[in-house]
Amino acid sequence: MFELSSDHSPILATVGAHVLPRVVTPTLTTNHTDSDAFRSCITIHIDLHLRIKQRSELDDATYHFITLLQDAAWHSSPLLRTPLAPLHATPLHIRNLVTDKRRARSRWQRSRDQGDSVVYNRLKRNLQAAFRSAWNATFTFLLRHSRQTTLPFGRLPSVSNDPKSLFPRSRHRMAVGLSET
Repeated sequence: MFELSSDHSPILATVGAHVLPRVVTPTLTTNHTDSDAFRSCITIHIDLHLRIKQRSELDDATYHFITLLQDAAWHSSPLLRTPLAPLHATPLHIRNLVTDKRRARSRWQRSRDQGDSVVYNRLKRNLQAAFRSAWNATFTFLLRHSRQTTLPFGRLPSVSNDPKSLFPRSRHRMAVGLSET
């Protein structure tokens, strides 16, 4: 397998049931960093007349320069928002139900036993109920925490309060001051 004269190159892979999280490399600047503000912050605060004769003075100057770069980058870059958890993230209990249902379906397809069919159908119903309750909980959460208080296309105009209503009876009653019956 690891023969060097082979035409095929070996590939090392890690196979697992879980997705490995992507590690974000920390950086001082982003694409949104204001380079002019960065430059001006450095030119204002840098001290070019440093005495660097001894090792401790060199260490102090290096520390001062690094902190100056960090402060300039932090002041000229906007704060990044931490990404919210995706709405499609499946809760753990639902993932466990999916796994159990798949195992039960596989067992039932291999055996065609009535007991395995009953277990599979029960797990399928439990999973559907869990999906339904998770969807309802997500929907009510979104409704409660929605910033939008009106419909996406605006409020529907009221027929009785609209002076340019197409209904002559409503227009007449509004002009006279009568209430709608």
